[in-house]
Amino acid sequence: MMYRVVIAEDEPLARQVLIASIQWEDHGMTIVAEAANGQEAWDAYREHKPDLIITDIRMPVMNGLELIECIRKHDRSTKIVVLSCLDEFDRVRKAFTLGISDYISKLTMTTDEMQHLLSRISQEMALVPEAKKRPADSLEQLQVKENLLKDFMFRSRFSVQEFLLFAGDMGWRINHASPILLCLIEIDDYSKLLERYKDDYGLLTKMSVLNVLDELLNDCAAGEVIYDNHNRYIVVFSSRRQQGDGQLQDELRDALERIRFAFTDYFGATLSIGVSEVYTGYANLRVMYRESRSALRRKFVLGASRTIGAQADLEDELSREAERAFAEMMNGWHMAHPQLEQQLKASVHEFLRRDEWEQGPVIDFFQLLLQMPIHVLKLSREHAWDHFQHYSSRLRQANSLREACETFTEYAHRTMQLREASPVWSREVMEAIRYMEREYCEEVTLTKLSSHVKLSSNYLGAMFKKETGFSPIEYLIQYRIVKAKELIAETDQRTYEIAEQVGISDYSYFSRMFKKMVGVSPSEYRKMHRYNDRWSEAEDEDQA
Repeated sequence: MMYRVVIAEDEPLARQVLIASIQWEDHGMTIVAEAANGQEAWDAYREHKPDLIITDIRMPVMNGLELIECIRKHDRSTKIVVLSCLDEFDRVRKAFTLGISDYISKLTMTTDEMQHLLSRISQEMALVPEAKKRPADSLEQLQVKENLLKDFMFRSRFSVQEFLLFAGDMGWRINHASPILLCLIEIDDYSKLLERYKDDYGLLTKMSVLNVLDELLNDCAAGEVIYDNHNRYIVVFSSRRQQGDGQLQDELRDALERIRFAFTDYFGATLSIGVSEVYTGYANLRVMYRESRSALRRKFVLGASRTIGAQADLEDELSREAERAFAEMMNGWHMAHPQLEQQLKASVHEFLRRDEWEQGPVIDFFQLLLQMPIHVLKLSREHAWDHFQHYSSRLRQANSLREACETFTEYAHRTMQLREASPVWSREVMEAIRYMEREYCEEVTLTKLSSHVKLSSNYLGAMFKKETGFSPIEYLIQYRIVKAKELIAETDQRTYEIAEQVGISDYSYFSRMFKKMVGVSPSEYRKMHRYNDRWSEAEDEDQA
């Protein structure tokens, strides 16, 4: 059965754009009525009993707030989304007290934003019978808290004073005048948890986790919890008593131990937790979130299932643990090919000097390292490609530096075994590869390559394709994209400048090939590797 939707918007063009721009059927929804004012919307509500109403606030005859008040006198289950303008803070605040599901700015609204919102609401409506482990109003309030805190922290839609009014309306258990900590709680092996509960969308798990965390915070501390992203939750923590920073941290430590115990007991899951420094006041929440994210990313090197603070003195521990993991990896190689082992170790030592231990850059380094045995051992790409792809996929899924090191060591040894059964590249193909990797930033043509190796263009092209699985130009483009990834991740150069630097003058072509080979655009790739330099709400905008 399709969910019934009523659209209430007094501007005909805005109403039609909203209706036409959304694939409502994809969300299991159908529009049963349109309304040009609140009275028409109220009549449509009584006739159709819709599951969702999307309404403007400012409308003639009966405005949006009056419409919501009428509906809420009859039921609390109908989902209501408010369309507002930036100058309607007081009206939006009033709407939240009446029990709306969400609001969206008419001036900045995008189709993707609406699709994301409708997808979430559709999933919530589908899971309501299963998810009512607490009163529906309370579940709705958790969603309202999430929307408001994210809009304040990440989108700066409210001032501190306005957010204080919202927090007061909702009875937040935070004393904003006392010391405050922010924690990011991340569920380890989250996919296994979803699989265990057969929760394909993750919404039922999200509600259960929020329920447990909210009750624990209510019992043991002054704190609030909202959903952040994927397997991660934000806890804003203060104390019921006025006290110093040290006492607050002791109280937090006790609360987190209770939370860890509860997760092991209820979900059979472990947690990794990043903790910010202590601040006073809501104005610092964004800084605190960034500190907690930075701390939590250290778990890739330091290990999961632990609490990690934002203290700078952890940097030495981080470097020591990373160097120890790489040293153990190199000590375990014992390869029968001295040149390969020497080149691999030289690359590792060069990477160690960067002192860059976040998961993204480390995995990118291993992806580059994967190519070295194939090149040095002169393996045919036709025979080595499936082997390469298998270990590339495993590395992308690695949850720790040690797991990545073990995976690469296994790959290196098996590549040595594969060499015995694989044909090697010919001298001409190897010479062509060396030429391309040396001259990639210049104009390289098949004619120049064939002249360099003293073969005809057709013969070289056929030989290269047979031995590597790629044409010379395909290989060259791949190598240029690899070099572009390094520059995007490590420099502040503009992407069009990087395109030219790696030998691709047509930026449109560069951008298309980059996304085809890497999976994301150049700008998205840069964001993934610049967490410390740029502020963003969360990776990939995977918010609920």
